[in-house]
Amino acid sequence: MLITIISVVMIFVITTFAYRTAEVDNLKVRVEAEKMCNSVKSSINQAFTNGPGSSYNITMPQKLFGFDYTATVHSQNRLIILSWKNTSASCPTITTNVTNTTHQTFDILRGSNIVRNNNGIITFTPS
Repeated sequence: MLITIISVVMIFVITTFAYRTAEVDNLKVRVEAEKMCNSVKSSINQAFTNGPGSSYNITMPQKLFGFDYTATVHSQNRLIILSWKNTSASCPTITTNVTNTTHQTFDILRGSNIVRNNNGIITFTPS
């Protein structure tokens, strides 16, 4: 009887610990995603605000804490959406003039990108 009670308590403790660890991991991923989103937003907004010719380098990691992700610019909605593992974070931008030179809705490539103000149009190109 005592062994059964101890076993049940141990299972409860281990399950609770695993659940809390997963919550902490999810929070770490969310915080990192929001940082990335804000970094992209800042590059776009600074290039727009500082005018033609201004440019910024932004590096997108290959993974987000080990997870695949997409970072999508929705220029017409003035929005950046970073999505991973059935969840997302979003950041607003101050302009609708953002393109990857062919589309206004596009995924930002992983690796190094140059964000440049080309006469009021903000472009993303791999560097």
